[in-house]
Amino acid sequence: MLKINRLNYRKLKDGITYVLCDFDRTITPVDSLMSWGFFKKSSSIPQSFLEDEKKLFDYYRPIEIDPTISLEEKKYHMAVWTDTMIKLFAKNGISYSLYKEISRESVGIKVREDFPNFITNMRRMGISVYIVSAGLYDPIYECLKRYDCIPNNVHLIANRIEHENNEILGIDGLAIHSCNKDELPLDIPSDKHGLLFGDLPGDTLMAKGLDTYNIAFENDGCSTDLMQYYDMILTGKSSFDQVGRVFFKWYKK
Repeated sequence: MLKINRLNYRKLKDGITYVLCDFDRTITPVDSLMSWGFFKKSSSIPQSFLEDEKKLFDYYRPIEIDPTISLEEKKYHMAVWTDTMIKLFAKNGISYSLYKEISRESVGIKVREDFPNFITNMRRMGISVYIVSAGLYDPIYECLKRYDCIPNNVHLIANRIEHENNEILGIDGLAIHSCNKDELPLDIPSDKHGLLFGDLPGDTLMAKGLDTYNIAFENDGCSTDLMQYYDMILTGKSSFDQVGRVFFKWYKK
């Protein structure tokens, strides 16, 4: 099913030239591991790491999805969460090489079943797809590769690990979280029209200065009124393919 707030027919008429897309809970379904949780099915990760990670998730995730907390306050908490998560690797003796090895497995992360077909259609029509994630680059890349979702029109922007002498030091460059995607420079002309897919209000920040039609996946556990931030809400069994058939004349199922 679809919930539609408004349709900007000018954007439909002028045509969509790019797609901005969040990863966790947008490209991935709710029963997938999140990209920060790729290690949960690995026997190489110590139990102490899993326990620490769960404590952080249980504390910070409610803050992330709480509609009563201001964006500025969320930014602070999300930055602390990201920084503390990275420090868990060194604290628990997880090397960069082990991190890369587990990332290549990333078996617990999966994409929505119709997303590969959506990517195939975007490639065929020459539409650039920017996947902008607050997650970790390596497990996301390996997941997309496994589903054949990284042709040359797909650009992945996510947190890369800084390392030295096989030791994980932190995030290389700006640490991306769910509330600072407006700080990322994207090489997209402001006079072009695009689609944006997300599942949280903060995902719409990646379109700062751009002209996008915003589409959200409404997942369980999000109490925010997404219609305040998005033009279309995908509910139930609605999907990327359903949106593709609405916005692209030559879209193939």
